[in-house]
Amino acid sequence: MKDLTQGSVTKHLLQMTDIGARGAQVRQRLRQLFQRHEYPRDTKSFMLRAYVDIALEHHEAIWLLTKSKMNGSAFAMVRLVFDPMFRALWINKVATEQQIEQASRDELGFPMGKIRDDIKQGYFSDRTPEEAELSDSLLQLLKEAWQAMRSYTHSETLQLARR
Repeated sequence: MKDLTQGSVTKHLLQMTDIGARGAQVRQRLRQLFQRHEYPRDTKSFMLRAYVDIALEHHEAIWLLTKSKMNGSAFAMVRLVFDPMFRALWINKVATEQQIEQASRDELGFPMGKIRDDIKQGYFSDRTPEEAELSDSLLQLLKEAWQAMRSYTHSETLQLARR
């Protein structure tokens, strides 16, 4: 039984190492793609590029924390990857010019429930029933995961129970 457990742990560690290496490759490729293009110099484009850069940086930090066996801190950062993703999706397709300007000055606030609903409407309202069902499932999963991510980020019960 002990050998099976050690083998399982070794297999898991190898899989995590492979996932980490692939994540590093994806981040590097995305950064190269960003540097390859010239982007408009407007507030919306700046914010979208910045949100992507923030998400990539947080993603890398999660892997560095995991590599250092700081798993509680790594879990706390997962929500920090999703936050700029939601903001970028909303800014890209839903927000008005006035809202973009307000967001650029931190005067808007980003209530995630409303943001998710706005993203659903902006991106998925004209989809086929099958695509709409898939998007509903994805957004519902993210809604359910948001509370768990909040618990880890804000040192609530899930973060406490881990210890």
